Amino acid sequence: MRLIGILVLILGVALAGGALYYSKQYFAAFEARNQGPQGPAMAKVVVAKIPLSYGQELEPSALNVIDWPKASVPAGTFDAVEALVDSSGQQKRFVLRAMEPGEPILQAKITGFGQEAGMAMRLADGKRAYSLPIDAVSGVAGFLAPGDRVDIILTESRGEQLASRVILQDILVIAVDQSQTKDRASPRVGRTATVEVDSRQAQILALAQQVGRLSLTLRGLNESETAGTGEGDASKPVSLDDLIGRAEKPKVVDTGTDIRVRKGTAVETTRIE
Repeated sequence: MRLIGILVLILGVALAGGALYYSKQYFAAFEARNQGPQGPAMAKVVVAKIPLSYGQELEPSALNVIDWPKASVPAGTFDAVEALVDSSGQQKRFVLRAMEPGEPILQAKITGFGQEAGMAMRLADGKRAYSLPIDAVSGVAGFLAPGDRVDIILTESRGEQLASRVILQDILVIAVDQSQTKDRASPRVGRTATVEVDSRQAQILALAQQVGRLSLTLRGLNESETAGTGEGDASKPVSLDDLIGRAEKPKVVDTGTDIRVRKGTAVETTRIE
C-alpha cells in the first residue's frame, strides 16, 4: 500500500507540472497573437522642429528628436541634439539649405562648428560663382529665385545682322542680388543674378558679356533636356532673317585672279577668270 501511495503521489506531481507547463505555453501564444506583428526597428533622428532658412543659426529650440525606421535613415543624420549644438555656445552652426518641419538635419545642409554660411559653402566641388547683370526683362520679371535653373542666351550683332543663341543650359541660380533664399510670395526685380558654373563656363560668360547682351530663360522644374536637334535645336543660332523669313543674301565668291604687268612707269592689270 505504501508503494502504491508513493507512485500515486509521483504521478500527481508529474501531471500537475505538465499542466502548469502547457498552461504557460498557451498563455504565451495567446499574448503573442494579441500583440500582433512586431514593428520595424527604429532609430533616433534629429529633425527640424520649425522651418529653417538659409543662414539661420542652429539652436536647440529649433530641433526635435524622433523615432525613424532604421532601415531608411538617410546618410549624414544625427541621433542627438548635443551632436549638433555646442553646449558652450561658442562654436555656432548655421543652415546652408532651407528645411521644413520634420525634415532630418543632414550634415550637408549645415555648416561645421564655427563656420559661417557664406557663398563658398554652397558651391559644389569644382564650381564657381559668377554674377550677371539682369533687369525686368532679362531676369524673368522678378520671378527668378535662388534654386531655379536657367538657360543663358547671347544676343549679338554680326555685321548688319542681329543673332541670338543659347550659350549655356541648365545653369543653377544660387543668388539674386544678395539674397540666397527663395521668396515666392513677394517677387522682386533683381539687378544681379549669381549662377553656379565651372571654370570653362565662367570664361564663356566673361567673353559673351563683352560681345553682346545676355538674357536668362527659366526652365521647368522637371526639365532636364539640353540641346536638341532639328528646327528646335536650342544650340542653333537664330538671326533676324530667320524671324522675318528673309532669305540670306548669297555670298559672292571671287574666283578670279588679277595679274599686274609693269611696263616702265605704267602698270597694266589683266584679270583671269
